[in-house]
Amino acid sequence: MKNINKVMAAMMIMAIACTIPTSASNKKFDNKKATVVMVDKKHDNRPDMRTCTIKVGRRNNNKRVMSKAKHIHGVKDVHFNPRTNVVTVRYDARMTSARHILRTMS
Repeated sequence: MKNINKVMAAMMIMAIACTIPTSASNKKFDNKKATVVMVDKKHDNRPDMRTCTIKVGRRNNNKRVMSKAKHIHGVKDVHFNPRTNVVTVRYDARMTSARHILRTMS
């Protein structure tokens, strides 16, 4: 009887020790709205056109983010990759900047 109690106690301790890290990792949330991954590329044939990529948080609505980016003066093209949550924006560097796009989208 004593051996069964010891085995049961050991199993309960192991079960509790294994579930605590998994429940703690579920409580981490991404509170940032948008973070910029500045890949500011110049195009060869049009030096005034640039491309910047912006990583969007999980909780942002991708349609709203894309519509905000499309309505900025100077933005030519917007693409959203749902797998990586990255918005790629092509814009005219003479009319707007990547900083202005990031401020408007967040």
